Amino acid sequence: MNLVSPKASGSCQGIAPIDRFVPKPQHKTPKLWGRGGCQTLPYRELCVGCIHLGGRLRGLGLFLLLGLVLGSCGGGFQLLNLTYDAGGRGVNSPASELSPQFIGQYLVFVSDRNGSHDVYLYDLEARKLIDLPGLNSLTSSAADPSISEAGRYIVYTASRLGMTDIYLYDRDTGLNRNLTEGLAAQVRRPVISADGSRIAFEANREGQWDVLVVERSGEAVTGGE
Repeated sequence: MNLVSPKASGSCQGIAPIDRFVPKPQHKTPKLWGRGGCQTLPYRELCVGCIHLGGRLRGLGLFLLLGLVLGSCGGGFQLLNLTYDAGGRGVNSPASELSPQFIGQYLVFVSDRNGSHDVYLYDLEARKLIDLPGLNSLTSSAADPSISEAGRYIVYTASRLGMTDIYLYDRDTGLNRNLTEGLAAQVRRPVISADGSRIAFEANREGQWDVLVVERSGEAVTGGE
């Protein structure tokens, strides 16, 4: 399968949003078209360049999403190969890969390759998955992971028995701690600061979504008052 993307022109002006790219029926393999010219790229390569994200991307895995973050509007396309492994030992697999977030050399994401939504960590320099012992559970479903710059702390949501909480995982100690236990609110979309000292997230306590901040210690939840 190939993807077609606009050629980089050194500027984002005139590039169609991705949701306006439509399959061109006379091609036997699915391709995406936009004004400004097209370039065919291998499906399991990552396209980096001036593309606006408009609408939802479906079926593209992590290839294009990571490229949008890595790219800049000043030059041409760069291609970064991400591993694909049918046995689930790479970034992409026959299962769904969701919610990618990266900083520095670390890429964290969610995949259901083992039958449940679990958090995975990939080292972009070593080009391999990193084990996360004690993070994932057969009785919970993970979502929206975020990682600190040094790669030590991972924050994410986990849902079990109809309840969703935000957890902080420490790779050095293997401890997995519930940061929102006892908070009378729905919570979602946590993000950790680069130094791993604070976590911000969305919380709905009385019918309105607010932004709250908690220290890594789990103390002093503030904001949205």
